[in-house]
Amino acid sequence: MTTWQKMLLDELKATKSKITTESHKQFADNSEKQSKALSEKSEALKTISNNFIARKEIEKMARKQKDYWELRQEMILKQAPDQLDSLRNQDEPYGENN
Repeated sequence: MTTWQKMLLDELKATKSKITTESHKQFADNSEKQSKALSEKSEALKTISNNFIARKEIEKMARKQKDYWELRQEMILKQAPDQLDSLRNQDEPYGENN
């Protein structure tokens, strides 16, 4: 092998090593970017999921509260005539005395 061929071979090996190193570095960078992107997407999905769950819980609590107030209103309306009569009966003696 001539000196010129040996130099060329050494140059090719150095270039191959440089390309391999660059390739590995790019692969690592891409992997890191992909990992970061997946992590961000995962975090966003977790937030969306938590918001969805929270919204469902709030809706469930609101329904319970609405049901409570509707029941309360029904009870008040059922008791209203009796209470009104009771109030009228209490007011009548005072009205007669004045």
